[in-house]
Amino acid sequence: MTAREAHLGGAALAAGHVRRNGEVDTLRCFAMLAVIAMHSGLLPMGWIGVWVFYVISGYVVTASLKRHPATSAGSWLKIFYLRRAARIIPIYAIYVGVVCAVAWIATGRSPLPEWLALTLFYYNFAMILNFGDVPWLIVGHLWSVSVEMQFYLVFGLLFVFLPKRLLVATLIAFVLLSPVARAVAGHWIPRFFTNDLGAFAIYGASFLHFDAFGAGALLALGWPMLSRIKHGAAKLFAIGACVLGAYLVAYAAVNAFWLHRQGIDVVKDLVSGVLYGQGREIWLYSALAAINVGIVAWTASGRSPWGFITRVRFLQWIGEVSYGAYIFHAAAILLATAIVAQFVGDNISVPWRLVVFTLASGLSIGAAALSSRYIERPAVRWMNRKLQTAPVEETAKPAEEPSGGVFAESAPISAPMTHAFVKMNGAGNEFIIVMALASPFNPTGDQVRALSDRAAGEGFDQLIAIERSDVADAFMRVWNADGTSVETCGNALRCVGWILMEANGSDRVVIDTLGGTTVATRAGDHLVTVDMGEPRLDWGQIPLAEEMDTRNIELQVGPIDAPHLHTPGAVSMGNPHVVFLTDQQDDAFVSSSGSLIERHPLFPEGVNVGFANVLAPDRIRLRVWERGAGLTKACGTGACAALVTTFRRGLTGRKAVVVVDGGELVIDWDEVRNHVFMTGPVEVERTGTLAI
Repeated sequence: MTAREAHLGGAALAAGHVRRNGEVDTLRCFAMLAVIAMHSGLLPMGWIGVWVFYVISGYVVTASLKRHPATSAGSWLKIFYLRRAARIIPIYAIYVGVVCAVAWIATGRSPLPEWLALTLFYYNFAMILNFGDVPWLIVGHLWSVSVEMQFYLVFGLLFVFLPKRLLVATLIAFVLLSPVARAVAGHWIPRFFTNDLGAFAIYGASFLHFDAFGAGALLALGWPMLSRIKHGAAKLFAIGACVLGAYLVAYAAVNAFWLHRQGIDVVKDLVSGVLYGQGREIWLYSALAAINVGIVAWTASGRSPWGFITRVRFLQWIGEVSYGAYIFHAAAILLATAIVAQFVGDNISVPWRLVVFTLASGLSIGAAALSSRYIERPAVRWMNRKLQTAPVEETAKPAEEPSGGVFAESAPISAPMTHAFVKMNGAGNEFIIVMALASPFNPTGDQVRALSDRAAGEGFDQLIAIERSDVADAFMRVWNADGTSVETCGNALRCVGWILMEANGSDRVVIDTLGGTTVATRAGDHLVTVDMGEPRLDWGQIPLAEEMDTRNIELQVGPIDAPHLHTPGAVSMGNPHVVFLTDQQDDAFVSSSGSLIERHPLFPEGVNVGFANVLAPDRIRLRVWERGAGLTKACGTGACAALVTTFRRGLTGRKAVVVVDGGELVIDWDEVRNHVFMTGPVEVERTGTLAI
């Protein structure tokens, strides 16, 4: 794998998207509501919400780019642009098309110039040149979508073709040189525009605000370094607050002593009004980028003082649909204003503007919820399916049958139905691993069960086949000891990753499974870290038979008034898990309870049952009854599920040592990428052949 591929590489093409940070979504909620409040005549500085969106976009998109699979630059760029298009265009195109059609019918005037500017995403420049802002078209707010699309166009190219260090340097240049660009623009604009239009020219020109996107992107790229600094996110916020405070003090002084303003006029045109003149157009946007990066960082860390607000699920949900709400809000305000005017006339006072704001917000969010469910999400899922099934050019080369490594020690293949294997364990979880890159390996359920017999067969918890893959170094297929095929196995991923790295002489491999694609990296001698991906927390993703809060699902074992076990957490790590918090972990209790729950009707695909005892905020004792395998010495996905469950309950941090019967696993739920990383040992026990 080349350095370029390593930079482009990440985890699963199949995953398709990065799960949102819920607390950051709450910021989207408030940013969107601020814009609606401004357009409702309540909050003059509500436009700042757009700049919050810019910083969040740079942060989230950059974090997502780090997950894409190793592929050629051309294929990667195609995937990135198509996914952005699937996310942004469908509801945008519908809104623009409907509004333009209605306007044409109602007025007889063709909105073709505006439609072209909107469709080709140069509407911000059309408005600067004063031919795009048509009041009856209710699309004036969509200039910011053009700005975002222009940034995505540039940033996608930079991310693909620049090495990481040069990419970081370029983003730093964006942050530092954007004020210079605004200074140059501010010098020349008076020759061509009036003061108000000149202010909007600065406000709407995308290339003058790449510092906001760039600052968000740098936050995502620099998160590992920031997380190593004690209270790093809080310190970044403090720096941003100081920068914004310095701007406000400086220009209040300019207003007072240079422009000789008095009273309330001293704070006029600081963050609202005409944001142009005396150089304020240079520094205001830099100050906003600084404070917004601090807000996003502290919020994303999960430790902000406003976390009690950003963790409110309803607000997070509004944030999830905020893009659609932003698209619809101008039409919603028009409708809400018309309704209120029926009662109070055209002169709407501040209290009635609050009614307009409330009604418009409700209409926008309601329409956005419907569009998210029936248009946006289906469009994204459709695009992901198309990209998953389409051939990928120059993907990471599939692994070939290794000529060295642990399989060199096993007996040669002497017949078509004879397969070399290596027996390994990961923290005590035992596997028979068959290399099936050159010839197929398709055992029946009866054959798997016979092989798993520890008295008459080879004995194992899971049987693993390493097969060819078109999207990764190899595909890992998993059978439980009872002969059933399952999605994935965390400890097996470490063992398979170690085998492939030993054979290829590399420190990183991509492994595909039925549960998704992941990355294994060398973490030491016989020590491997696996990116287990995002925990799936929605009830339908696990899956459950009915909708429930997966933090505390409605399930108990024992008497109704005194159950032995109750309200476990539910998580999918590519395979379904429930995790009970209990100190009852003896063999008899785990076996009897686990076997009872494993096939409970609440779990249509069965479930792995974890019994977790939190010993300390960074230490968990875990035993797992595995679906189809019974009580095992370790379960990697179960350890990940235990950490996710206990963190969601506020009992542990994002990183903890999980003690299993066969050893210890270090589980780390990364808060930027929302991925769970598992680090643990692998051990080779012996090699041999299977005759199947």
